[in-house]
Amino acid sequence: MSSQGPLIDNPTAVSRADVDAILARGQLPTIQFSQPAREGLLRSVNDLAADYGERLHIRFYGHYSDVFDAAVLALLPDVQWLSVDKLSHIRNERCLAELAKLKKLSFGVHRFSDSGFLDILPLEGLTELAIWESERKSLDLAPLARARLLERLTVSSHRKGLAVIASLPALRDLELWRMPRSQDLAFAGEAPSLRTLKLLLGGRASFDELKQPTLEALTIAYVSGLSSFGAMERFPRLRVLDVQHQGQLRTIDLDGVSLEKLVVMDCKNLETISGLATQDRLREFRIARTKVPLDPLLQQSWPPSLSVLGLYNRSRTWNEQARAALDARGYREYAP
Repeated sequence: MSSQGPLIDNPTAVSRADVDAILARGQLPTIQFSQPAREGLLRSVNDLAADYGERLHIRFYGHYSDVFDAAVLALLPDVQWLSVDKLSHIRNERCLAELAKLKKLSFGVHRFSDSGFLDILPLEGLTELAIWESERKSLDLAPLARARLLERLTVSSHRKGLAVIASLPALRDLELWRMPRSQDLAFAGEAPSLRTLKLLLGGRASFDELKQPTLEALTIAYVSGLSSFGAMERFPRLRVLDVQHQGQLRTIDLDGVSLEKLVVMDCKNLETISGLATQDRLREFRIARTKVPLDPLLQQSWPPSLSVLGLYNRSRTWNEQARAALDARGYREYAP
């Protein structure tokens, strides 16, 4: 979903000045409720939603001592960016179907079993959608075929109808959470406009079946059992590679790609990164807690494009000395 800024949590009142102050700092405000709110307050929040549109995020979460009653959404007909997530139970959830102006939606209810829920939503107007896991993981994703404007999609655990992703013409950013080992990912390579892909949690030995000529950024994190990336030439336009917490991975082969950013963190058995020396467009490289020898990288001549360089092992003393040496060479530790 869009980047969220400061939280206005369970307010008793919200003023236009509160929202303007956050927007003035270049951030996007979130007004959120973890418990039932007064009707008058929600009407005033809707007035703000009418004025600020998709710059204002409205969220309902928690409701730990009660079931969230989505009937209150009738008081928010002008909402464009809505999250109904981190909930255990919900009732009257089909009231979401009446939100005709909705553009961004995050939905996550643990005890939820209506597999046809997506079919009643106003998907045609959505540009961003996050569907978080439920206890049964039974949501049918096939209705997403109507979401022709969808640019960002997050799916956690749900698999039924997942191949519909291949037919989404505007989809640029895709996050897949907790996909099981048996889930074939080839469909993601058929999405015609895909630029960024994140594979998070779940498990698999490889993702060799995935080929995506338009992909520019790939993130792999906490995917259990992943031992091979395969030939990276399957992603000829790849510019960003972020790999974290991959304990089975022993080598990364960069032949066939020309990266601008490479992050490798907490891959405890990684021994080699082939093709690193030929990455002449690299702007940022950070590596931590692997078996890759760092002393040669500390002395290596890097391309002129490189401005951010971070090398870390498990020795605090070595890290401090390395940082001082890199600072002396003009390298920043983090991107601005």
